[in-house]
Amino acid sequence: MIAHRKIPYESIQFQYLIDIPHCHCLYGSARESDTGLSVLFLVFSQEKKIYRRNGLKETWVELDNPQEHAHIRRHLLRAMEDSVPLYTLNENIVSLDRNFSL
Repeated sequence: MIAHRKIPYESIQFQYLIDIPHCHCLYGSARESDTGLSVLFLVFSQEKKIYRRNGLKETWVELDNPQEHAHIRRHLLRAMEDSVPLYTLNENIVSLDRNFSL
């Protein structure tokens, strides 16, 4: 019998996104549909790196699995297409923005 393995981050839905232009980074708050747990991500566009927040250890963990990267980026693109709130963080101003590129 073949065991069905859950695809990482298959069921996440982004709640809001924050573009942080000075570090070419996107902060995303998501929720796992099946568990209801919140998941926080930092996505660096230039370095092509993604980090997930580990709240218990109070650290950011780099995700190095290409499958995880693909799922998260796909969900981010869908969130931007679906008009999930996307804010831009400037030095003193937070504004709604749709110009972040993955």
